[in-house]
Amino acid sequence: MSRRLWIWSLVLLMLVACSPAKPSRALVVYYSLNDQIDSIAGIVAEELNADLFEIETDRDFEKLLDHEPLDAAQIGELRSDDFKLKQPVPDDWNTYSVVYFGFPVWYGEPAQPSQLFLMQNNLKGKTWFPFTIGSRQEAQDMLQFLNSYGLREGWHDPKGFSETPSRSEIRSWIDETRADLQAAADS
Repeated sequence: MSRRLWIWSLVLLMLVACSPAKPSRALVVYYSLNDQIDSIAGIVAEELNADLFEIETDRDFEKLLDHEPLDAAQIGELRSDDFKLKQPVPDDWNTYSVVYFGFPVWYGEPAQPSQLFLMQNNLKGKTWFPFTIGSRQEAQDMLQFLNSYGLREGWHDPKGFSETPSRSEIRSWIDETRADLQAAADS
């Protein structure tokens, strides 16, 4: 009887060891203001069946940006961190392993609310797929800023979308991110 139990235990252990890995839980985090980042984030969340988290602040940046072009003092105010996030940490933050991160670019860097979100959260142990509106080079330039938050691993190349990306363009990028995740799981 004990030998039969031992064999069944071994079979069960092998089945568990060979079963596919638990799928990664994804979250789409975004900050949007007078741009299409919110639309892109919504499509990404829908396509991935992922949760959606909007970065919201207690400051009205829209009024400030209505006066473009901005002078040096206004740009300084735009870059100021003298504001708070309404909810700095998403619910169940520790349960997410994959984060799609959407942000606008303000005067050559990720929008300040996006940066504050990164400063206020534990970024380690997550895989990051950043996206913005702009050229591939503009998006790539943002990687330097994103890496400056103490996270040297986990960031994939940012995606720069056109101002009005098609659903198929967004799906194509999502397929690329899935392939990246699969390649990482296989190695």
